[in-house]
Amino acid sequence: ATLSKQTLSGLRSVFAPKQLAVNNTANLGALLPLNKQTFFSSVAALLGSPGQVNYSAANSVLDAMAAEATLSGCDTVSVQWGAWASAGMATNDASTSIRLQRMGMWMIEVTDGLEALQRAMASSSVSIVAAVPFKWKQFVKAARKPLPELFSEYALLDDSSMKTTGDVVGIA
Repeated sequence: ATLSKQTLSGLRSVFAPKQLAVNNTANLGALLPLNKQTFFSSVAALLGSPGQVNYSAANSVLDAMAAEATLSGCDTVSVQWGAWASAGMATNDASTSIRLQRMGMWMIEVTDGLEALQRAMASSSVSIVAAVPFKWKQFVKAARKPLPELFSEYALLDDSSMKTTGDVVGIA
C-alpha cells in the first residue's frame, strides 16, 4: 500500500519475518560467536518500490542492522536482491519482467544469483551489496532526474563491457 494507506497490522506482517530472523541470529550469536552473517534484503531498500513502502522500509532496517553488526566487529553483509527469474514474489506477476526491463533491470537467473551470493559472502569490505542485473544505460535513462549521486559513476559505463547478470555492487 502507499504511505497514506499503511496500517499497523500491514507493517507488522512485513517487518515481523525480517525482525524475527535478525533476533534469532543475534540470540544464536550470543551462544556461539558468529564469524559471518549474511542477510537477504531487497533492492527495494535501495531504489524504493511504488506501493511497497513497508517492504522497502523493512529491508532498509535489515541493511542498517548489517551495517551496525559490521561496526560491532561481526563480518556481516546484507544482499539487496533484485527479482529472481524462477522463484520468489516477482514470478507471481507476468508483467514484472517487462516492467523491470523498462527500468533497466533484468531478473536474476539461479546460477547468476548463486555466483553473486558467493561473491557477496567472500567480500568483507562492504556491509551492503546490491545483486541486480542492471543494464546501466537503460537504468540511467529511465531513472528520475537529476540522477541520484550514488548512480552518477554508472551513467558513464558501457553495457557491453559489464556483466549483465548477477552483478554485485558495493553500497556501503
